Amino acid sequence: MTKLKNKAVNTIVKGFLKKSKRNFRFAMISMTIAVWGIIVITSIINGFDRILVESIVNFFPHIIVSGEFNEEHNDAEETFKFNYGGAMLSFRGKVEFIQLIEFDESEFFSNTLIKGNFDDGIVIGKDLAEKLNAEIGSTIAVFKAKGIIPIFRNYKVSGIFQSGVYSFDSNIILFKNVDDEKEFSGIILKNPYKPEIFKKKNLKGYNAITWKESNEVLTQALEVDSLIAFIVTFFIVLMSGFSISNSITFSILTRKREIGIIRSLGLKTGEISKIFIRETLIISILSFFAGFFTGFFTVKLLDFIKIPLPKGIFYLEYLPVNMNWINVIIALMLNISIAFIFSLITTRNILKFDVMEALRDDE
Repeated sequence: MTKLKNKAVNTIVKGFLKKSKRNFRFAMISMTIAVWGIIVITSIINGFDRILVESIVNFFPHIIVSGEFNEEHNDAEETFKFNYGGAMLSFRGKVEFIQLIEFDESEFFSNTLIKGNFDDGIVIGKDLAEKLNAEIGSTIAVFKAKGIIPIFRNYKVSGIFQSGVYSFDSNIILFKNVDDEKEFSGIILKNPYKPEIFKKKNLKGYNAITWKESNEVLTQALEVDSLIAFIVTFFIVLMSGFSISNSITFSILTRKREIGIIRSLGLKTGEISKIFIRETLIISILSFFAGFFTGFFTVKLLDFIKIPLPKGIFYLEYLPVNMNWINVIIALMLNISIAFIFSLITTRNILKFDVMEALRDDE
């Protein structure tokens, strides 16, 4: 008798769930769009952060030491001497205030060289070359100060570099100069993302600063970006949670008679609640993967077409994207958690109706 009862209940439940699927279509679409938005938004935020950090560690010394540093360490790839300061240039009636980096023998800056060489003159950024309408072979007048004495010199452009960051490519000149005395030593690390470890271990007797310390505002901004990405993720998923709650409420209210029949056959409120929760979790997982694949291909498309950004407003030439798998996992866990919490609360509250009343109202 009990087996027959359970079989009847299971049949009613299966039919009930099959008919109620249409009530969750909007919730599924809403959750899919939410995950899609999370993937794209966090990828753009991560893209800006990644490009900004990489542009610094690929263009500036990872640690700057005041004075000379000639020690050899396994964690350091290269050490060179350099000067860094402001200057002014003049070319064909155009005047620009720039930053001049003078360095001795080094292969570090060669990574960004796209034309020419460092041996025959100065190397200017791609955007600065376009702004001045200068090219390799052009002669540029550079004014700089040595102490309180202004120095004027004509330089021939021997190369063009491109870092990918507009503020660098439009504002910096590189000059290989082995003759003048240098004030600083630059250290290039094998692992540029942990410069504080090298400094603590090997530079106790030196006046040194890491790229993170010299860009403290930047590192704090990166932490804020991570927090923003998490907040955006949370609230987008939270909004989808309300659509789940509405779908469950509508499904229950429109099928009170069927639920009343199931309960009259002996199924408890908690067991009926589990049916809705289980169905909601399945929908949330399916929605996550639908949103994930949609977001994944959107990120790939954005990375392929490279949407240009207004120069002078953003420091990059095009919209950067970088999908972080940690954020994907966080989105999955939040998606499932929100679906479970909202379905649990909603079903427990809505299912508190009188069985006989539900059956009598639909007679």
